[in-house]
Amino acid sequence: MGVMRDDEKIRSFFAIELPEDIRRYIERDIVSRLKKVPAKVKWVARENMHLTVRFLGEISRRKVDEIVDRMFDMNIQERISVVSLSLSEIGTFGRRNPRVIWLGLSGEVEKIVELHGYIERVCDAVKLPADDKKFSPHITIGRVKSPSHTDKLLAEIKKLTIKQLDFMVKEVILFKSTLTPSGPIYSVIEKFPFRN
Repeated sequence: MGVMRDDEKIRSFFAIELPEDIRRYIERDIVSRLKKVPAKVKWVARENMHLTVRFLGEISRRKVDEIVDRMFDMNIQERISVVSLSLSEIGTFGRRNPRVIWLGLSGEVEKIVELHGYIERVCDAVKLPADDKKFSPHITIGRVKSPSHTDKLLAEIKKLTIKQLDFMVKEVILFKSTLTPSGPIYSVIEKFPFRN
């Protein structure tokens, strides 16, 4: 592993990891069914399924270190207790044609929204551009690459029933994303635990 320079750009984001049983269910019961439709979709690999809280983009190593310091100063551990979530629904983003296929969440979603607010304050303090989209917690499972056959895809999505599987969230993680030809590789920069 090479020494990281201060000005090196790091593609990074805050996210919540999903338990392996949840990821297995998504892959086996949802993605594998939708894959049978001949639509062009880039499906998220099971090990990369997560709930993005805040995408930071390409930022310098110095800025990453500053964000980590400020997150610890923010003391998330005192502000947010362990979060109980469950899968709730499946949907798509995109007005005319679906662009993104996602799973919605129920349970203590307001705590994740609160967490996003704290992270937003940290981003503001280090002069990162504001997240101008309204934050709505979801798990992206696929990105549609072409409008062809999306009618069949939407019809198949309508047929799916999502199991209301529960899981506990004990931390938010700052990840580094390394883009490779076979897909992104995520590595942990820092973990910020919640209150038990």
